[in-house]
Amino acid sequence: MGYQSTMHTLTFDDAHLPQDFRGVRRALEAFFKRAQRWRAVLDKEPTFDYIYAIEGLHGQRRYHVHFITRDEDFAPVEIAWLWKNGIVDNEPVLVARGGFRRLAEYLCKERSDGFVIPIGRHPWSCSRSLTSKLPPAEKWREDSGEILIPDDAIWVRRGGTENDFGAYRYASWIERPERDTDLNRACACARRLESSY
Repeated sequence: MGYQSTMHTLTFDDAHLPQDFRGVRRALEAFFKRAQRWRAVLDKEPTFDYIYAIEGLHGQRRYHVHFITRDEDFAPVEIAWLWKNGIVDNEPVLVARGGFRRLAEYLCKERSDGFVIPIGRHPWSCSRSLTSKLPPAEKWREDSGEILIPDDAIWVRRGGTENDFGAYRYASWIERPERDTDLNRACACARRLESSY
């Protein structure tokens, strides 16, 4: 999704609050259609990359949708205008509390709020256009257990564990942006990420 993405929390007001998961999906599908038509009006490609997660019943006991997209695809004011069911809150993805890793953990957490998901449905998904851009998984055998991290990474997180049954290590990092316009923002976010761990 890149260095400049925003998580938009799409909430429902009293007049548009759906009764069930199916109603939330219908509202979300209508939102996607409006977004595609809006992009066509602007002479942009109608497809765009996004991630969403439907949540419900905690907080104000209302269904709501977390919708993540690139800033270059939609400005926050456009999302607020396209969402006809209530208000929209916006938060940059790269913030001091973490980036996409934090969001992945939050959006995929176990539900303990009574939120019922119909059989065969998922509360989260992403666009096919985004899925098609994922690089293929790489597999190899490494005897040293060392994870090589690029020298120019601007933020790094490492960890692992070892016990009688085996051991594992992991690492994650933010690579230096290719475009200079994103470099200052990415470096500033990485410094905040580093200080928060």
